[in-house]
Amino acid sequence: MEAAFLLRENWDADQHHDSLCELVSKDVLVYAALRWLQHRPTREIVQRGAVEDVERLVAALGVERAREATLGIVLFRALRVGRCVALEYDGFWTRALARGLASNHFAKSFGLADPIRAFLSGLFADIGKIFIAESNPLRYDELIYDRDTTQASDLRAREREWFGVDRDTVAWIVMRDLGFSRETFVSMLVDSRQQRSAGQPPVGHDPMEYEVQRMARLIGSIICADKFERTQLWGDFVRLRSLHDMNRDGLNTLCDGIVNDWWDWGDLLVVPTRNLPGFSELCDWNERGIEPVRYNPMGTAGLLPKPQGDRLHVLLVDDDRVILEATRRRLERAGHHVVTATDGQEALAILRQDPPQVVLADWRMPKMDGLELCRNLRRTELGRRTFFILFTGEEKEEEIVKAYEDGINDFINKQSPQPILLARVRAARTFLAQWDQVDQDRRIIRAHCEQSRKQASRMKTDSLTDALTGLPNRRYAMERLREEWARAERSSECLSVVMLDIDNFKLVNDQYGHDIGDLVLMETAAILRTSTRRNEAACRIGGEEFLIICSGADLGSAVQCAERVRKAIEANLVEAKDFKQNVTVSLGVAQRSPLVDGLDGLLKAADEAIYGAKDGGRNQVVVWPAMERVVFDEEERRAG
Repeated sequence: MEAAFLLRENWDADQHHDSLCELVSKDVLVYAALRWLQHRPTREIVQRGAVEDVERLVAALGVERAREATLGIVLFRALRVGRCVALEYDGFWTRALARGLASNHFAKSFGLADPIRAFLSGLFADIGKIFIAESNPLRYDELIYDRDTTQASDLRAREREWFGVDRDTVAWIVMRDLGFSRETFVSMLVDSRQQRSAGQPPVGHDPMEYEVQRMARLIGSIICADKFERTQLWGDFVRLRSLHDMNRDGLNTLCDGIVNDWWDWGDLLVVPTRNLPGFSELCDWNERGIEPVRYNPMGTAGLLPKPQGDRLHVLLVDDDRVILEATRRRLERAGHHVVTATDGQEALAILRQDPPQVVLADWRMPKMDGLELCRNLRRTELGRRTFFILFTGEEKEEEIVKAYEDGINDFINKQSPQPILLARVRAARTFLAQWDQVDQDRRIIRAHCEQSRKQASRMKTDSLTDALTGLPNRRYAMERLREEWARAERSSECLSVVMLDIDNFKLVNDQYGHDIGDLVLMETAAILRTSTRRNEAACRIGGEEFLIICSGADLGSAVQCAERVRKAIEANLVEAKDFKQNVTVSLGVAQRSPLVDGLDGLLKAADEAIYGAKDGGRNQVVVWPAMERVVFDEEERRAG
């Protein structure tokens, strides 16, 4: 193959830099993949269709990373279509793609040094399954048909039993021998027996890389799952949020970004995807039983060659070299681009790397005949988009019927005259035009789906945001508090709240007007936004009342938060028209404990502490149940 220089035993960065650039410049798919890894949307690249600044692109990524990413795309195409009948190649690569993209997004989110290798680790995390199946397809078919359960763990065990080897071990050896870096193939083996028994990554390897792969595996499975499987996985999704202290809306936005890239890459690599509701809707569905309106299976557009006038891209397959050459000349004289192969296996390899629009194949050939080639092709989205014509002799009627059932589009006799041959090939244009229309409809549906998702997200954000201050509103506060309460119960972590009320706010409205009152509220909200920390969620719950949810904080930490906020608000001078004052607040602090009767009891306790602060002279922090003022200032402590 032309990419053989990328393999470990052949690779020399100085010697093959120009060859790598030439390969990238000739292959739009590889170029688009590298551009995406450099933070460029694939949709833009495919629509524009231009390959530019390849040397600068390779230099920006680094020659080794560019080589590894290119090798990854080459490996993907080499295994995109296979001979194992029972193995669903489309389903395997759909999930692998979602997992790889999730790995890349999480690696960026957690600040890992190498998101590109994280992508490859996720994409090839289960590749040992394909290697085993391709090494002995008939035996692997027997394995799948024979097993009693569909559990992935059971299939792994049966692979070890039948083939005497673990898929992760196979992946390790093959990936290493191909020339992938250790960082790529080590972190992808999150399910290997060695790691399960040891429980720790190898010395010197970042544990977060393994955690990223575990998270990516979960998100990839959720994206590709049906309703039942997603319900089984959703508990792990909620635990993921809690374990990494991730905001629900923030994680949903991150996952929506993964789905958007999954759609683009599905089109690029000809991997089926589906329309999905937004992750916030999936949360509502799985956590509250509110089923979304939009949930439709969807295929993919695909980066396949388009007809250029009368010119078609044709793959011609025949073991008779005389007929092969004569037919090739006839087609080329008619203006078509023709690639030839002498048997089905060679044709399958060409199909993986350079998908044609039309295949003309002899029925009777050694190694793999034309009908078997068609069956292999039709099992994937890529193959279903190819017009397949079978050369025939004097086949029986029942054989012809069976061939149509297996996916053949048309037949032609080898001795047919030139006009008949060209007419049969031209008939492919109608078939391809239908796929183009399907692609156009899908793009329209997907655009509407994405627009609806964004609109729903905006509406949900608006419904959870206070219009005046921009802080989360009472509805958000109650939802977040319920979530944090459930998390605290599961993990036995602390949970505290700080409730605050602006002192003499009614007097401000009465004396200066509601416009000044609104300004005081906005200034107070701005101070809350800047003075709270990552685990402290500030919300406006009504009127002049605000609430701070302190996740994982004990009473002492919540008191420190309250005092920090009190001082910041007191120090802020609010000026507008005739109003020029330092606003103060009274704050009440309460912690989840056996003394608190549920969530309502926690809020009631904080509210009682506020009344204690106002009765004690305002502008102070009071702790429930002691109802004592908290004093941090040394001078005040000595004076007391």
